Amino acid sequence: MTTPRHLEELLRKYYDGSTSPEEEVSLYISLLEEPEDSPYRPDLIAMEHMMMAAAQLSLAEQKEQATQEVKVQKRWRIIPKHIWTAAAALALLIAIGTSIWQPSTEPNGSWRNTRPIDQEEVDREMARAFGLLDDCLSAGNEHYTKAHSTLEEVSNFLDASYQQLEPMSSSTPFATPFDIAY
Repeated sequence: MTTPRHLEELLRKYYDGSTSPEEEVSLYISLLEEPEDSPYRPDLIAMEHMMMAAAQLSLAEQKEQATQEVKVQKRWRIIPKHIWTAAAALALLIAIGTSIWQPSTEPNGSWRNTRPIDQEEVDREMARAFGLLDDCLSAGNEHYTKAHSTLEEVSNFLDASYQQLEPMSSSTPFATPFDIAY
C-alpha cells in the first residue's frame, strides 16, 4: 500500500498529464487497494472512466482505419454505342433464327433412299418386320422351354443319385484310428 503523500503526488502528475504508463498502472493499483469509503474513490472512478473512453476512442479509430482501407472508389465505364448496336443485332439475329428454324408441326413422311414412299408400303413393311420379330420371339420361347425341361430332368436325376448315395455314406469302408483296439 502506498503512502497518502505518494498517492497524492501520483494523482497530481496524472491530472497534469505527466505520468508514465508504469506510474499510471501503479496509481490505478494503489487506488484499487484503497477502501470503499476512501477520499480517493472518486479519483479511481474518474480514472476508470478515462480508461474506458480511451479504449472506445482507440476502437473507433481502428474501425475508421479499416473502413477507409475497404472503401474502393467506384469507376463508371461508358460503353461505346457500337457495342450496344452489335449486342442488339446479335439478339435480333438469335430471335429471328429460332423463329425460322422451329421444327414444323406437319407429320413427317417416310423415306427410303432419299425418296418418299407411300403409307401403304410403310404399313406392309411394318407388318413384315413385326412378323419376323414374332417368329424370332416364338423360336426363342421354344428353345427356352426345351432348355428348362432338360434342366428339370437333370435336377431330378441328381436328386435321385444323392438319395442313393446317402445309405452308403453311413457305413464307412475304411477303419478309423478309433476303431482299432490296441
